[in-house]
Amino acid sequence: MPETVDGFEGLKQMFDAIDQDIEAIKWREFFLDQADRLQGDHQTYFDDSKSPEGNKWAKLAASTIKRKGNNNILIDTNRLIKSLTQRGPDAIREPFASGNMVGLVFGTAVPYAHFHMTGTRHMPARPEVGITEERMEKLQSQVAGVYVETIIKPKR
Repeated sequence: MPETVDGFEGLKQMFDAIDQDIEAIKWREFFLDQADRLQGDHQTYFDDSKSPEGNKWAKLAASTIKRKGNNNILIDTNRLIKSLTQRGPDAIREPFASGNMVGLVFGTAVPYAHFHMTGTRHMPARPEVGITEERMEKLQSQVAGVYVETIIKPKR
């Protein structure tokens, strides 16, 4: 049954109650769940040797394959892949809330990751950190769902 609002004061009270409900949302758990999903996405990037945009990573130079003894792109010590696919000392997984902003900082603290993302004079870029359009659309839909559920939840 729809709720009735009595005049401007009633409307103000309704919006104040909605604001309080929205401020009470527990975003930390939501974004930690999203970090787990992103970890899975990043495992797929490594498995498929593709950037988050779906572009194949450049093949390794013959000299690199000879030095490493294999042709596994971006995998040598496993430090980089572990930082993006598992929780650990190099993994960055920080949900945040500041004022009316909430979000998740996701990435790696491995110092050489930047060089793989951007490339160097001697190495092509092989972007390994990011989010797909599909994941972003799902995330936006889930955030909108949290807001809608919060606003229309039945009053107790």
